[in-house]
Amino acid sequence: MTTPWLNRNVQRRMLEAMAAAYPDRTNIEPDEYPEVDLIDLSRNLCYLWDSGLCMVREAETLRSQYRADFSWPVITNKGLDFLQDDGGLSAILNVVTVRFEADTLRALIAAKIDASSEPEEKKAKAKGVLSTLREEGLKQLTNKAVGEGLSSLPHIADWVISAI
Repeated sequence: MTTPWLNRNVQRRMLEAMAAAYPDRTNIEPDEYPEVDLIDLSRNLCYLWDSGLCMVREAETLRSQYRADFSWPVITNKGLDFLQDDGGLSAILNVVTVRFEADTLRALIAAKIDASSEPEEKKAKAKGVLSTLREEGLKQLTNKAVGEGLSSLPHIADWVISAI
């Protein structure tokens, strides 16, 4: 199902108008959006509000009757970040750090060693070296393993897309 009334150009222009007035509220003048009728303009403003990109004064009227009170919408911090090419503060504040415990890394690498087709004596020697590595050595080994693994993927973009 498509929603022909969704208009990204109109949405962006409304957000930009709100951003220009920030932190104050602004007026959205329907006459400045002749490519959409009043109902579709209201729907697009409602969509921005539902997405958390702006706040409106008469939310219930907007929701129930698609008749927005176009005076006084204000852009939210999420809306400002949306307009930034770099993702804004949300991109900085929402960084996800993945940490593995040393024992978990050792277990993952040891399992890969066990699953390899190497001779048993070579596997035993490798696991012995692995068990004696301190955290810094394990970190270096892990970084090298990740680098080697990534460089052995001939079509990494395809792999990333299909991996999820």
